[in-house]
Amino acid sequence: MKERIDWDAFKKGLKAAIRNEKLWAMGTTGEDFDMHMENIERMQEEIKDIEAGDYEAVLSSYDKSVFEDF
Repeated sequence: MKERIDWDAFKKGLKAAIRNEKLWAMGTTGEDFDMHMENIERMQEEIKDIEAGDYEAVLSSYDKSVFEDF
C-alpha cells in the first residue's frame, strides 16, 4: 500500500492541517489549546517520518481509508 500513496501530497495536506491547527489554537485556551498543540506536534512528527522514509510509522497511525485520496 505505501508504494501507491502520493507521500508528497499527503505531506502537503499535513502542512495545511498544521496551519489550520495554529489558527484554531490562537483562539483557544486551556485544554483546547493543549489539544491543538498536541495535534501540531503529532503532525510534525509524521512529516519527519515521511521525510525519513518511515512510512510504516505514519500508516500505523491511521485507518487505511485515510489514504484513499492520496
